[in-house]
Amino acid sequence: MTGRIYGLDAMRGIAAWLVLLMHASQALAGAHLAVDFFFMLSGFVMARTYEDRLRDKSLGVVAFLTRRYRRLWFTMAVGASLGLVLHLYIMGPSAGLALTYLFAMLLIPYGAATPYLLNSPAWSIAYELLANALHGLWLAKIGDRMLWAALAVSSTAFMAAYSYGGFPRILQYTSAETQLFVIFRAITAYIIGILLSRLTMKRSLPKVSFWAGAVALPAYIALVTVYPFAFWPLPFIFVVAPLTMLAGLNPKVPKGPSALLGDMSFPLYAIHMPVVQAGFYFGWPREAAVLLSVVMACLWIIRLPERRANCLAT
Repeated sequence: MTGRIYGLDAMRGIAAWLVLLMHASQALAGAHLAVDFFFMLSGFVMARTYEDRLRDKSLGVVAFLTRRYRRLWFTMAVGASLGLVLHLYIMGPSAGLALTYLFAMLLIPYGAATPYLLNSPAWSIAYELLANALHGLWLAKIGDRMLWAALAVSSTAFMAAYSYGGFPRILQYTSAETQLFVIFRAITAYIIGILLSRLTMKRSLPKVSFWAGAVALPAYIALVTVYPFAFWPLPFIFVVAPLTMLAGLNPKVPKGPSALLGDMSFPLYAIHMPVVQAGFYFGWPREAAVLLSVVMACLWIIRLPERRANCLAT
């Protein structure tokens, strides 16, 4: 399968919108599961795009990670800079804030309690890059059986961490322990994405309606927001998200709206949080913060044709 996959663009866009609405409304608590879909999608796209070259060493690990940084850095730097401006206004300048900004520009956490102070969604980018590094160094080079074994190990570690301390999730304030446990969450979803990519290239998997996936993603999040039953993230990660991925592979999709959702998804995810926080601080209507986030994300669409030659949408 080559070329742009419009269905996955649409699913990614829906997931980004859910995260925005969660932060802006302070409701839709289950929408943070969209990040697990992002990890899975990244594993799928990286395997589909780079695994053969990583395996035969025509693309080195350093070159691979450099491409990933180039793809992610500018947009995340804008998000961190927006967060810096807001925190300078609220808190004033300080050496700690300068260090926080420096680390944010490097796409790595700073500190145990508030490692992503300027732009909290940046946590998922740091873990995605960690998963990318593991992919380049090892996962791309192992066979399917070993990859299934790696999934079993990471899933076991993830569920053990979940049972010990609750669902591992990075919030505005967190801990070093939680930052460690989130690794298993991210790697588990990422490996599922790799396996889906390999399976779809080797055999014909059951077809899932695009619209079923487009509905399942927000429907499950709405369900667990209203009724958060025990261990509710697990059915999403191991069943709903993979089925949504398969739905995104269905070629019967509305290409125009799907492309728009895909183009908006990463900038919307990367920059919305400082805008939403500014809205809370200055007392803007929530709708205004959402609208401003969307407008800013749309500015990226104007530049996409010139950037797409050097960037892969993930």
